[in-house]
Amino acid sequence: MDRERAAQLCEERRPVLILYIRAIVGARQPCEDILQEAIMICLRKHDEVPDENAFEGWIRRVCRFEALKHLERHRRERPAEAEQLAILADAEITAAADDVSGRRLHALKGCVQRLPPASQQLIQLRYAEELPGEDIAARLGRPINTVYVTLSRLHKALAECVRQRLAQEDAP
Repeated sequence: MDRERAAQLCEERRPVLILYIRAIVGARQPCEDILQEAIMICLRKHDEVPDENAFEGWIRRVCRFEALKHLERHRRERPAEAEQLAILADAEITAAADDVSGRRLHALKGCVQRLPPASQQLIQLRYAEELPGEDIAARLGRPINTVYVTLSRLHKALAECVRQRLAQEDAP
């Protein structure tokens, strides 16, 4: 693949790649810097990409490694946890990219509105205010493990709710 086409593909995929990186690092601020580093690597190593069909997976791996390096430098998470997040993010970003209509986002918003107020507050603190688990625990006066377990359960419940809503929409 030539350098110009690689740059063009990076630019076309920028929004999805930013979401992917954010899913790994958990904060909005460093995403653009991480993506810029990944693009620089892409422009240096563009000839290693066999063709356009392989580009998506290749650039995601570059973004994943750069995001993990960022986390390691800033010690925000253990690399093993970050790697698990990267794998989950791969699945979610692929699904989001395939779902151009925004049906999943609409379903997710409806599912969040059905949560109890305390759960909505937790989701708000983690994702809208981008607070790390430690800060949420301190603010709510809860043990950190309780916050993480609750978030994990909420993720599972929301994923199931979204799946059910989409299945209902697709039913004849």
